[in-house]
Amino acid sequence: MGGEPFCIGKSEREARGAQGCYGCRTVHAHPWAVRFLASGRVWRHGLQGGTSRPGRHDALDYAILQILQGAGDLLHEGGAHAAFALLGALHYRTLTGKGQYIDVSPAEAFGRCINYGLTYFDEFGETIPRVGNFDVGVFPYTYFKCSDGYTFIAAFSESNFKAMCAMIDRPDLRDRFLSERSRVNLENMKYIYHEIEKWTMEHTFDEISAAIVDYNKNVGKGVVVPGRICSPADTLKEPNWWERMAFEKIDDPVYDELIITNQAWKMTETPPRVKWVCRPVGADNEKIYSEQLGYSVADVLSLKESGVI
Repeated sequence: MGGEPFCIGKSEREARGAQGCYGCRTVHAHPWAVRFLASGRVWRHGLQGGTSRPGRHDALDYAILQILQGAGDLLHEGGAHAAFALLGALHYRTLTGKGQYIDVSPAEAFGRCINYGLTYFDEFGETIPRVGNFDVGVFPYTYFKCSDGYTFIAAFSESNFKAMCAMIDRPDLRDRFLSERSRVNLENMKYIYHEIEKWTMEHTFDEISAAIVDYNKNVGKGVVVPGRICSPADTLKEPNWWERMAFEKIDDPVYDELIITNQAWKMTETPPRVKWVCRPVGADNEKIYSEQLGYSVADVLSLKESGVI
């Protein structure tokens, strides 16, 4: 298995069978084993596509993911996914006798792991349990039922949790669960959740919001953040989303008029645009066969008649 963030083929030319560069080193399997069992490369941005060219700075990975994160995480996740893919390919070869070629993008691999999965296991020695709408990193930071629907409430730092407990007149919760760590235990989250929800269910969202705004303005010892939970239909009626181009109506060539969520970034000189929402499966096959693979129309027809494609 070869990792190759340099220009295509460089690590093989300069360090075949020895050390190349995947972070600091690349491990190359014996060529016979690669051909017979499973072969592949780990490229930062995948094998195909506009961002697939290797050799660029790690910062591009984070631009693709729209995150700020340590460089090592991308390499670790790419390696882990590649190892898992190799095991799957070896298993497939055992069952069928056929080898596989593996293409792994560390940027995309890491994108599948964003959350607290790795850090949670490192801290608690177990995988994240089924927590529903709870956030295992901070609490309270979730949805609560109120008398006319649902409200979101964030009050997870020590000072903000004190404020929350003061508003609902529950000093016992403050004293028992003051530390942030004590509140991310699942059983404690369940208990605190139900105790806070006893208060929220007695009030409408407007009453909850007014109480929080009043506390934040007049007491100010910690800040609690509320948020109304709207239905999709109600959300589409809010003019601010349309003014900010959060939603957009488009005339799709396949699916006709659709309302979609727009791009998050909105640059004045390079405004976002949507070419299509979802291409049908195989929509670009002919283009790929002719332009990328160099097949003629006759070649494609022959492949179809023989059942290859």
